[in-house]
Amino acid sequence: MRLAAFSIARLFLVMLLVGLAASSAHASSAAVYNPKTQQITTLNRTDPLQSPRYESASDVLKRRMLDRKNKVVGSIRDIIINENGNISYIDVDFDRMKLGRPVFVNYASFNVKAASNGYAMAFDAKEIENLYPSLLAEIETAAGKEDTYSLSKMKGLEVWTASGRRIGTVSDVLFGSEGRRAELLYVTLTTGNLRGAGVGIPFGEADYTEVSAKRRVTIADDTAEAVLLVAKEK
Repeated sequence: MRLAAFSIARLFLVMLLVGLAASSAHASSAAVYNPKTQQITTLNRTDPLQSPRYESASDVLKRRMLDRKNKVVGSIRDIIINENGNISYIDVDFDRMKLGRPVFVNYASFNVKAASNGYAMAFDAKEIENLYPSLLAEIETAAGKEDTYSLSKMKGLEVWTASGRRIGTVSDVLFGSEGRRAELLYVTLTTGNLRGAGVGIPFGEADYTEVSAKRRVTIADDTAEAVLLVAKEK
């Protein structure tokens, strides 16, 4: 009887240890699961630079400013986007109308819409000429906004992790194919044997911070971990 009781106790102890080991393994697996990995993997299943879903920053900046009659009235010098990738202002030179100095056109206030060959204002050329003094008044407002970013200056920004590790640079900003908003940052890695690999991340995943008077892109550590893993598997 004592032997039987001892055997049962030992069996119970073994089962308990096995259960604890399984629970520990499950907890460990859960701890390393990174939900960002699936998101980054899906975005890069096809190289974003080759995808018809996206338009590069250089192509977006080549667009023209149009009036409501689809007539070209100016050239685009820069696009100012907010932290979510939406267009806040378009820096326009109304050279076709000879209106003088370039101005910032408020995308929402002036009802600008993306068109196949540019960005169209909801006004004809004469109305734009009448609105020009108001557009001049927007220059200081647009230039002073801290939560907006110049598209022309984003290429080449260093990409850092929140914990302070530099992993790459911004090589492109990709807009949706209709040019309405910036959707992805395309990051070229500069670390280890992944140097030169490119990965797209959602525009909103990045913070744009200034360190020692130099602007940089900062991404969360779990996003960086996902980026490096996807780059390894490419």
